Amino acid sequence: MGDSITAGNGAASLNMMQAYVENRGLSFAIGGESTWRKYLTLPNILKEFNPKLVGYSLGDSLGFMNDSKFNVAEPIAMNRDLVFQSKLLIRRMKADQNVDFYKDWKIVTVLMGHNDFCSDMCYRDWTILPEKTRTELEIALSYLQENMPRALINLVPPLDVTNIKSITNAAPECQMFFRVACSCFFGPRGEYGQEVFKKIIKMSQQIYFEIQAS
Repeated sequence: MGDSITAGNGAASLNMMQAYVENRGLSFAIGGESTWRKYLTLPNILKEFNPKLVGYSLGDSLGFMNDSKFNVAEPIAMNRDLVFQSKLLIRRMKADQNVDFYKDWKIVTVLMGHNDFCSDMCYRDWTILPEKTRTELEIALSYLQENMPRALINLVPPLDVTNIKSITNAAPECQMFFRVACSCFFGPRGEYGQEVFKKIIKMSQQIYFEIQAS
């Protein structure tokens, strides 16, 4: 569950146009292309111990295609999409004939929040983002707890996207891409809100650890 990072956007890209390709088979969280010796992903590690592992993505595919399997991440997704992705994931698992939904063990990786930082935060009251993150995470995790038996949740805090600002030698096309993909920091509002934004992001990341501890 997640956004473009989990969808594998541009994981194999050699130019900016290829950055829009969803290389889901290479996603760190659920990609199962080749073996861990070529692509170090969580499923490729698990396949070493369980050759019967199912649900991992293969090749390049959009979220609705068969090869995406249980990868329900979508580019531009935000925290408020987590409940929808939870429901979609459960439907896919139940529909898969290779899955005994009530007996099989499952690992679900959750990585979300980058688009809340990069886009949404600049057009809302950003002071409420940490508690909004808590609420949306708790609702989605509660849904999984109530509806998905035998599941281990791999809760990954979102990255500090302000670190992109430190990339001073990026090619012009990359700088243009940053302005589109992360307008909050590379647009006009990002010029004067950097320190405030960094503080809000740190607070939002801390929510993940608090939920984990609870």
